[in-house]
Amino acid sequence: MSRVYAFENWRLLITALEVYRSLGVDQVFTHVKSALSSAYALMRVYEREGLLVAKPGLELPFVELFDPNSETEHTNQLTLAHECFYTYRERTEFIALLDWDDLLVSRDGSRTLYETFAKATILYPSSAYFSANQVQTTVRHRGR
Repeated sequence: MSRVYAFENWRLLITALEVYRSLGVDQVFTHVKSALSSAYALMRVYEREGLLVAKPGLELPFVELFDPNSETEHTNQLTLAHECFYTYRERTEFIALLDWDDLLVSRDGSRTLYETFAKATILYPSSAYFSANQVQTTVRHRGR
C-alpha cells in the first residue's frame, strides 16, 4: 500500500485489510510517516496478526534551503515501492501497488487475488506486470 501521512481513517484501514484478507492476500506492506494514535494502534493489531507490515516512512534530511522531499515523486513513493520490491522479490509471486482507497477485487470468479493473477499469468506468460481497470465507486453510510 502507499505510504500514509496524517492517516486518521480507521474505517478505510479496516475495510481494505478485511477485503484483502477475504481475498486471500498474505500480507500488506506500508510505510507510515504519521498517523492518529488510535489508527496506528489498529495497525499494530493487524501487524500482530501478520496481515500488515508497517515500516517508518522515509524522510530525506533538509539541507540548507533545499527540501529534497518536495523534489521527489509523491514524497518518495517510488523509493518506498522499490523497498517493497527488494524486500519481497524472492518470497512472493505477485506484488500489487495500491493506495489505501483503491480496493483490488476479482471479477473473473476467482476466490482469491492469487488465483486471478495466476490465471492472467497463464494467459499472458511473458507479461512483467498487469494493470487493472479502475472503476470509480463510493460507499454511502446510512444515517439513523
